Amino acid sequence: MSDRPDVSGIDPVFVRFYGEHYPKVLAYCRRRAEPEAAEDASAEVFTAAWRKWPKVPEGERALPWLYGAAHREILHQWRSAARYRRLVDRMQRLGRTDPPEPDQVVLDGVEAELAREALTHLRQSDQEALRLALWEELTTPEIAVVLGLTENAVAMRLLRAKQRFGDQYRALEKRHVKRPLPVASGGGR
Repeated sequence: MSDRPDVSGIDPVFVRFYGEHYPKVLAYCRRRAEPEAAEDASAEVFTAAWRKWPKVPEGERALPWLYGAAHREILHQWRSAARYRRLVDRMQRLGRTDPPEPDQVVLDGVEAELAREALTHLRQSDQEALRLALWEELTTPEIAVVLGLTENAVAMRLLRAKQRFGDQYRALEKRHVKRPLPVASGGGR
């Protein structure tokens, strides 16, 4: 079995186009993104090129078109990553009723992991409502349109989902917080 994809049913002109331009597009993406993200972006660029194949410029105009598509795809990845970070931040804030104590030590990533885990413990309908509100930054009326509900129903769902998320987050936080051992008094060994 070969590692090479089966291209027998694909337009041979596109196969040549891909073979000629993929390394250049991948190199372009690698200069702007992490290796895995660069590979994803390159794949998306050629998926778009395949979908738009009749409209893709030919000759020396093809590579600039591909670079433009790669540029837009990387910007899309960056925006998605920024939205994800904002979502995690908001979800963490939902899980806390009080700010942490000054001496509380939190390892990087632990809160984000707790927020993701807390979200997975919610019903699908709660998860979707929170994602639409926090990740997609939709308003209550917009969420109502997406979910086919009334604005009042969405407001109640969001309120309850936030409460359930906060409960889940705090429960997970209690299980994951390591408490310091008491220090023995009196000195000596």
